[in-house]
Amino acid sequence: MSRRIKLLTLTLVVLLLGLTPGFLWAQELGSISGTVTDDSTGLPLANAVVVAHKMGSMFANKAFTDPSGNYTIPELPVGNYRVGACREGYQCEFYDNTQKPESATVVQVNAGQNTPHINFALTPKAAPPGLGSLSGNVIDDTTFAPLPGVYVTAISASNHMPAGHAVTGENGNYKIMELEEGDYYVFACKEGYICEFYDNAPNKENATLVHVTAGQDTPNINFALLPKLEPPFGSISGTVTDFDTGEPIACAIVVAIDVEHHLEYHSKAKTDSSGNYTIANLFPGKYKVLAWAFGYEFAVYPETVTVAPGEDVVGINFQLKKKQTGAIAGNVTEKGSGTPLKALVLAHQIEGRGFGQALTDETGHYLIENLPEGKYKVIAFAKEHHPAVYPEPVPVIGGQITDGINLELELLPLELTGVISGTVTDESTSVPLPQALIVAFAKTEEHHLVRFTFSKEDGTYELTHLPHIPFYVACWAKGYMAELYNNVHRLEDATLVTPDASGIDFALTSKTEHPLVVSGATILAANNSPLAGVLVNAFERTGGIASAAFSLPDGYFYLEGLSFENYDLGVASTHGNTGVYSVDLSYGDNYQASLNLAAALRGDLNGDSKVNLTDIMVMVNALFRSMNPPPLQIGDVNCDTKVNLGDIIYLVNFVFKTGTPPCNP
Repeated sequence: MSRRIKLLTLTLVVLLLGLTPGFLWAQELGSISGTVTDDSTGLPLANAVVVAHKMGSMFANKAFTDPSGNYTIPELPVGNYRVGACREGYQCEFYDNTQKPESATVVQVNAGQNTPHINFALTPKAAPPGLGSLSGNVIDDTTFAPLPGVYVTAISASNHMPAGHAVTGENGNYKIMELEEGDYYVFACKEGYICEFYDNAPNKENATLVHVTAGQDTPNINFALLPKLEPPFGSISGTVTDFDTGEPIACAIVVAIDVEHHLEYHSKAKTDSSGNYTIANLFPGKYKVLAWAFGYEFAVYPETVTVAPGEDVVGINFQLKKKQTGAIAGNVTEKGSGTPLKALVLAHQIEGRGFGQALTDETGHYLIENLPEGKYKVIAFAKEHHPAVYPEPVPVIGGQITDGINLELELLPLELTGVISGTVTDESTSVPLPQALIVAFAKTEEHHLVRFTFSKEDGTYELTHLPHIPFYVACWAKGYMAELYNNVHRLEDATLVTPDASGIDFALTSKTEHPLVVSGATILAANNSPLAGVLVNAFERTGGIASAAFSLPDGYFYLEGLSFENYDLGVASTHGNTGVYSVDLSYGDNYQASLNLAAALRGDLNGDSKVNLTDIMVMVNALFRSMNPPPLQIGDVNCDTKVNLGDIIYLVNFVFKTGTPPCNP
């Protein structure tokens, strides 16, 4: 309930702003700053949202207050603004001290200047009927001084999900509002201190439950947090060698995972030219140690390694066995004529990280070497032709060549004359990238169009035989992050390209040094068929993009450069949307990430096949809190090719005023 009320509050802020259609052309920017405090105590309020709406337009921007209650809203075009502030558990307010937008004092923003002292003193709300609260105080266990800036969370004992939170003020006091009647685990945490559950427990299993009664406050849920005493760090060191030859292996990755802290902490090192490594700055504890290198099997040290305070544990050595590798060979020709084709041929392991590619020679022959043993899918791409997928899994056996894997490619419709061209380079070096894959995709009334090609040795490419309609264009290369044109990862941010178009260039960002991989397939849920040309993004829990790739003609995608962490996978596709797919890489690679895309109902942001108040709240949360707008195909309800405040207003009119339903382009 707490989360729903919070989102509804934000929705009301948007509605009270009274937005009207308009366009924003001003380029000169300024800012607005100030503080937000509690009207009853005068204490600063952290995590309040402050929104500035440019009068006469649909433009708005926001900021959140820091632990001292300060905020700055940047990048505001010159003009007059209404400014409002809101925080969970408090009444929203417009500047200066009014709850009515029409009574708000206009705030002027000038070019290159900050407009300061736009301050708010918010009034605490009484808990709505049927809801209660809990409150308390947090101090330092050694000095007994109050601790400001402590994040206190109430976790429902029934579903183990966070139900509400608060941040302590300067006097260490907090109050978590709008809690449904029931039992809660209460958790307090601050950087530099040992987090704990109430009452003085390290985990939920030993915690004391706190009961909240409707219409009442449960007081005195107090904490005394211990400062973290950093013990002397230790280290783990050793060598990594070849199992058969005893030769040192350079650039092997060695990872130490702290098994006493639920795999949340890990550190790594890379071997030098002599095969030596040292993993430094390790907290005292017990570690699982793993090692691997390109072309070698993954290895786990057989015993748990204990690191005492200040101890340097030596002799944690690995002998890695080389992977047994083989090759795939065959010919690529044009269907019907038998003409040899200049083609790019990819082979990817069905369940594994095996991946290779090669170009055909003048006779159409190809050879893909150094493939780890396993079963593979083989795909061929050639200019002016549809790609082809070999119909059967191809076995690779160590020391052998699996030959005769021949593919026939069909010509594209010659009556289509559109062309999109450009160059692919490395972002950091500007060096041309050959054998990068480029895909163009579009949705028409009849079907979805997907076209592939690859870049030549000089990095140039051409997508040919295209209809003259707008396309999304994306690019990906092994070892790099995929992106949509022009350097974005979401459809709503992409620049559409209509043939004929040249200069559609890509500068790809190389993957990180992290060693793990997630692979899988994108599938159309309606008929369980593979989907090509779907951009798949791996999001860190902080919201940043850790890796990106697009799906191949068989639906396969390959995300690399990931670490021993949890990620959320999201897609950018004209086919539809998928729910958040979470992957846990605490123990290594994941080769079975299956993303099922359902046809998108515009406005149905929570995927329940209905458009209602819940979807409005999800949209507000996406635009004003997470800053991660929904995909264009479900969020753009007014079909203006953007997802913004106008879509919230459109949904409000549809849900509450029987307005026009979401568009269906």
